Amino acid sequence: MTRLRGMPVKHSADPARRYWPLAKKALTALFFIGMVVLLVVYARKVDWDDVAQAIKHYRRNAILLVVGLVIFSYLLYGIYDLIGRAYCGHQLAKKQVLLV
Repeated sequence: MTRLRGMPVKHSADPARRYWPLAKKALTALFFIGMVVLLVVYARKVDWDDVAQAIKHYRRNAILLVVGLVIFSYLLYGIYDLIGRAYCGHQLAKKQVLLV
């Protein structure tokens, strides 16, 4: 579409612009459906009894150490989020920031 000097361009006449919000929603839905299908297909191929056996053979101290590191890491990243919240001046509650 050409634009003449001083004449506004009508964007609503362009069909691509009209259908883009619907196309984005459809593509997003297809993406998530595809992810669920892939997860189900590959989860069925796993021998879950072997996975349970492998987890049972871990030492309790190793599992507790890993859980502690996960909690520490989550809190560390949460502190960075709270610093960012204060720096940007957001009014979100601290609890809400930490839950993200």
